[in-house]
Amino acid sequence: LGMPVGNPWVSSYDRIPVGCTTNGQKMFWNFHGSGRGRGDLMPICKAHVVVRPDDGALIVGRGTAIPLEWKDGKHPSGDAPAAHLMSARMQSVFNKVPTEAEAASLKIGAPKPS
Repeated sequence: LGMPVGNPWVSSYDRIPVGCTTNGQKMFWNFHGSGRGRGDLMPICKAHVVVRPDDGALIVGRGTAIPLEWKDGKHPSGDAPAAHLMSARMQSVFNKVPTEAEAASLKIGAPKPS
């Protein structure tokens, strides 16, 4: 992207956008559970999820909770939800119309951690 990458700001703050942004001179990585726009920062990536501190569920979109299994049963915790950058991948699940039993076996989430 031609953006400067040296010495980025990496922290958690509720007064700048969540995810990665830039002011054209520096990259900002904000992992706060919520944030807000700021006129001097341009969003670069917005793909993130919020981890609920009480049970480790992912909060996506407008509040949909997706329970997860965390490695060693330990999820990020603290006083407030924390945002984590993420990526998504699309792939076919079936190469033909599934039976009712096959469709019922689908789960949304992540594989067990290793």
